[in-house]
Amino acid sequence: MELRRWDNHEIIYELECDSIKALVESAINNNVSLYKADLENADLENANLENANLENANLENANLRHANLTNANLENINLLGAYLTRVDLTNVDLTNVNLTNVNLTYANLTNVKGIDYFKYYKLYKYESYVLKQTNKKPMARMGCFERTIKEWEENFWNNDHEFPNNGNEYSVARLECYKIMIKDYEKFKNKG
Repeated sequence: MELRRWDNHEIIYELECDSIKALVESAINNNVSLYKADLENADLENANLENANLENANLENANLRHANLTNANLENINLLGAYLTRVDLTNVDLTNVNLTNVNLTYANLTNVKGIDYFKYYKLYKYESYVLKQTNKKPMARMGCFERTIKEWEENFWNNDHEFPNNGNEYSVARLECYKIMIKDYEKFKNKG
């Protein structure tokens, strides 16, 4: 297998192996920089990417569930649409990382830089979170829907589109969860 750069398709690392995960982990173990690595749609579930240099790498729509990214360099990384559920991001700098449509449910964000506020919620069986990145608009994720808080308030909350109050368990639970999330975020915002 080969691991290439996304910009010029130059080979970064190659190895006879049976998965992209094995290839990437081997590259990291051999101190190979994954600078500008093309890992779009890569399945890296449970991968050990500790201390990896993933600067400018493309991980769009990649599966990073349960991956260990402790101390990794994620400067200018593309994570658009990536799955980071239960990922370990300890000591990572996410200041300039675009986390739009990134699933961070159950993520370990210990000592993460660039995140001002993160709170995870589970109400009934519905998992959600509010995220405020430094110098970016606060995001609220409700199930698979993620929007800025302003978008939720303007387009869904006020017009009752996303949370139709038809009395079923699903809509009632999501509405209750949303109210709690926004109330908590307002408390945080008003402290500063």
